[in-house]
Amino acid sequence: MSKRARTLAAAALLALTVTFGCAAPATAATTPKLGPVTSVGTTSLAKPAPGGRYIYVAKTGTDKAFNTDRRSCINIGWEATRPERCQAPDASHPLATISYGVQVAKPGDVIVVRAGTYKEAVGYGARPGTASKPIVLQAAPKETVTLAGQFYLKSGDYWTITGIHFKYDAVHTKGEQVVAMFGGRGWKFTRNEIAGGRGYANLMIREDATQVVKGTTAERTKAAPQSYTVANNCIRENLGKGIHGQYHDIYLQPTLYSKGGIVERNLLAGAPEGANIKVSGSNVTGSANDVIIRYNTMAYAGTGIVSGLASQNINSYGNAILAQRNGTKYDAAMKTYDAAKTKNIVFTSNLVSGYAITKIQSPGDKLMVTESTAVKKAALTGSYSGCTVRLVDPALASKYGVQAVG
Repeated sequence: MSKRARTLAAAALLALTVTFGCAAPATAATTPKLGPVTSVGTTSLAKPAPGGRYIYVAKTGTDKAFNTDRRSCINIGWEATRPERCQAPDASHPLATISYGVQVAKPGDVIVVRAGTYKEAVGYGARPGTASKPIVLQAAPKETVTLAGQFYLKSGDYWTITGIHFKYDAVHTKGEQVVAMFGGRGWKFTRNEIAGGRGYANLMIREDATQVVKGTTAERTKAAPQSYTVANNCIRENLGKGIHGQYHDIYLQPTLYSKGGIVERNLLAGAPEGANIKVSGSNVTGSANDVIIRYNTMAYAGTGIVSGLASQNINSYGNAILAQRNGTKYDAAMKTYDAAKTKNIVFTSNLVSGYAITKIQSPGDKLMVTESTAVKKAALTGSYSGCTVRLVDPALASKYGVQAVG
């Protein structure tokens, strides 16, 4: 057979192969690209804004300055005018407590906390930052910092809190949460761990009620959290007991006057007597408004996401809601309750696995939208005590949860 004849015969065979669907063997599928798993800590120092400074806190530091405390003398400027009596809180002369670091920080400052466990309640007396001069509270790069107690920040405009392990402590954790963010504009809570709460939430987000006197719209808007971000955290093991359905990883009740909330790429694990995220309030006005909840991995809770009362404009997508624990007939991966006034509650393209009930709506509730929900068996690996829980299947992990590409 001539060369030309062999070429024509090969072309004819190829045509037959395409016609009858007998294509040549495909190459192996490419493993989907994945984002990182949850990681707590920092790798670099934030840079102070112009005019700002580094404020250091360390277990080897001191809060004392002669016959007074350094918080008082620093706040009146003695570290500049009388350094012999009041040393600046720099790397060579750190403060001893995170609470003092927070109380002396001014717009533009970066508070750097060195390794160790600090048993205290932190947050009282904090100043707000500004858009051009934010305030940063961070763990020192590649060092493990544990705050065993409570962190609460009122009207913490333009604060960034990053890299810290917040843990419940029987003596120093007060109230119903380990971390509480009351009001504040433009704040960020990222790459932290919160663990072991016994109250309503590991992380509580509410308005700053001290800003509300007459209850006017202007007051409530100023008091409400605005343009806030909760991202890349490990929030786990709410151990509260009492009434089922009350103890959550995140309790989000920023009021209807709040806008611009983002909760994304967090590992939320272990709330068997509540929800991974509760998006509501204890009353109609306290309900949530304008929140995006996306690409979170939620596991080991009675309910995944619950929204109720007058919460509105809640958009949840790309979340992996997995491995229900201690569920009842009133629990579900996605649910509403007493939400007759609810509007625009949208669950789109979420993964549900290991739940007896995918969704629940209380009688009389306005319909929530649940589109493109993937209900399928999905295995987990890792430990939530080590903040390493993740989906085993890379194809699922690339679409849902903390490692999703989106």
